[in-house]
Amino acid sequence: MALLFVYLLVSLVRPKSCATPFTIAVNDPLPSPPLSSHHHAIIVAGHAIYNGPKTVDGLYIDDHWVLESFQRGGGHVETFIKHIQKGIELARGDPNAVLIFTGGQTRPDAGPQSEGLSYWQIAQMLVNDTIKGEETQDNLGERMVIEEFARDSHENLLFSLCRFAEMTGQYPSSVSVIGFNFKRERFQEIHRAAIRFPIDRFQYIGIDPPPSDAIDATFEAGELAKSYNPFKKDLYGCHGSLKQKKLDRNPFRRRKDNKHYEPYFVSTEVPDQIRSRTRHDIRTPAKSLQRHLLKTIRSAFLQMIGKDIDLIKKHEAVLRRRPPMTNVRHRCDICLTSIFNMHWICGVCGLEICNDCYESDWDLKPNKVVNCTFKRKHTRKHMVPVIKYESRVMKELHAEAMELDDEKSEFPPMAEKSGTASENEIDHDEYDNVLIVPADKMNISLFQQHWMKGKPVMVQGVMQASKEDWSPKYFSRMYGKQAIEVTDCYTGSTSETTIKGFFKGFSGDKRKKFSQILKIKDWPPKSDFRADFPNLYNDFMQMLPAPEHCTATGYLNLSNRLPDEYIPPDLGPKMFIAYGSVDGTKTFGTTNLHCDMADAVNLMCYADTTSYKKENTSAAAIWDIYPFEVLQDLRKFVAKIASERKQKVLDPIHSQWLYLNDDLRERLWKEYRIKGWRLYQDPGCAIFIPAGCAHQVSNYRSSIKCAYDFVSPENLSRCAEITKEFGKVRRDDALQLNSTMLFSWTSTYDERKAEHQ
Repeated sequence: MALLFVYLLVSLVRPKSCATPFTIAVNDPLPSPPLSSHHHAIIVAGHAIYNGPKTVDGLYIDDHWVLESFQRGGGHVETFIKHIQKGIELARGDPNAVLIFTGGQTRPDAGPQSEGLSYWQIAQMLVNDTIKGEETQDNLGERMVIEEFARDSHENLLFSLCRFAEMTGQYPSSVSVIGFNFKRERFQEIHRAAIRFPIDRFQYIGIDPPPSDAIDATFEAGELAKSYNPFKKDLYGCHGSLKQKKLDRNPFRRRKDNKHYEPYFVSTEVPDQIRSRTRHDIRTPAKSLQRHLLKTIRSAFLQMIGKDIDLIKKHEAVLRRRPPMTNVRHRCDICLTSIFNMHWICGVCGLEICNDCYESDWDLKPNKVVNCTFKRKHTRKHMVPVIKYESRVMKELHAEAMELDDEKSEFPPMAEKSGTASENEIDHDEYDNVLIVPADKMNISLFQQHWMKGKPVMVQGVMQASKEDWSPKYFSRMYGKQAIEVTDCYTGSTSETTIKGFFKGFSGDKRKKFSQILKIKDWPPKSDFRADFPNLYNDFMQMLPAPEHCTATGYLNLSNRLPDEYIPPDLGPKMFIAYGSVDGTKTFGTTNLHCDMADAVNLMCYADTTSYKKENTSAAAIWDIYPFEVLQDLRKFVAKIASERKQKVLDPIHSQWLYLNDDLRERLWKEYRIKGWRLYQDPGCAIFIPAGCAHQVSNYRSSIKCAYDFVSPENLSRCAEITKEFGKVRRDDALQLNSTMLFSWTSTYDERKAEHQ
């Protein structure tokens, strides 16, 4: 059904019945299609056009028809009528059937009259003649439908099923096709298979003219040479003689709404729902925060909307619109980046790609992605441009952002519950003034002054506010029997154990018996932290410093702005539990060098006091964090190391394959003059890592950490850059950054507008 699902994918269509067209108010539910309870499609393909008087007697006269020369005589006209009569007979016998007469305006001599309409008019005459003077309850007239765009037999079948879906809101569970018997194999073996309709629910009823050996032989030879064999090689009739036949059978160059694509890629008429889906339940604690948010994201928002408007203008003549899908993460099938608005859909198989992939070199795509149905390769000619939001609405959003004044954003006032840190109480890292501050001295103004510079921040003493137990004993007692996957930090190999089994080698003398350095990453791996550990979740959230930025409900955490109809990103919290290094090895770390697309806060909740420490440091873990600005040079350096070690990596940074030990860090400084921020983390220390800053960690004591990702206004542009990089290596874009930015803007702007009014 790959060809067919594109229709519903692209459109929520107003039924094209003979009734007066209706309109849909903004808040009205979509009306049900007129034949929503029907499930059987009966298809009669047109072969000629009747231009005679509207009487049954006139139907049997050849001169009343627009015919090809080979159709004159030999009982062809009578056979056309038998096809129509058979369709009526089948439809009368099945009240759940829809009878579809299909065929386009293929004959110049007939003028703008379609085969489908011609057959439908004949059927009306036959039905009226049959029931003259009789009462009938079969509502057959309402179940007879016209399809007026098909130019060949493949389109007769495909477009009829699209028409059925338009009238019923679903695809048929069974299909009956009525036509010439010599076309049976073409429909059953080729056309049905091309659209992947199940053979056990498909029947073909063949009715031929009276037998004639000479005529039968001619038809069979012509069918084989001109139709069956060409369609067998070219399933969709896109090349050679089949393509030319379509052009010849479209003498009026007919297109739906003068657009270049086929008639059933129909734009939705459902009103845009951006504003109705915008969340208005996250209220600002201070107007200065509201203003700061709008001013900070304005530039990135304008760039995103402006780019989309330019794309819409470029392809406006052929655009289709469908509403945003709900309860699904809408991603590019090639790069896995979330699709915001303008994108492309294959008109054959439904492949969806973003505009960046559409514009890129298609020869570089993996064959499994490039291939369409039946091993055909995708080309740009297959692709239909589609938008989700009305262009008018995009322009209105752009105008809103442009009208916002350009006054310099003020820093929000200090939080009332936080004290003010003096210079003596603030520790600055030796490399470029990284902020290290006690939790009771942290406030939003101080945090933002450093955070806006793209630098990490470390807050000490956070666990003093904890009300829960984060120790190994607690987890062993509560979750000891739970199976868990552990990773060897040296080899990267994984194995299964239990929580209790893992903690046996976590601390004290027992730690010495375990030569491996193991870790549990992202626990719980497949479930929600809040659901599994509700007490710990609440404890973690209430402890976090800078709550406006990094808590789940924080006003400046943009990740909470997606509507309920969207799948929210899984940003945590997640626990990272790892053994400490027994011998202070310089070879590998606990977490290799990598880069995240979102901001993050990592809190050490517990560290073993009995396990070994590296000489000259009392820290439980050591972090190396590198500025976003050096990311590309850092990538070059790591790529050089991979080449020297003959290590194949998809991306030097995002493959997370290397830990920069002391020797490599020294070499990095000598060759590229790159030095990272080094932070020493102990229990109670929360480290904030800006999006796009590559970082690595080495545990020198066994520890339990809990981390949460968030999206701050200050780092949106960095998030966007890393999202693009993830797309190049097919890493899932769970953040849905552009949609997050859209609804962050609308929710905050609407809040501001309501207050002004």
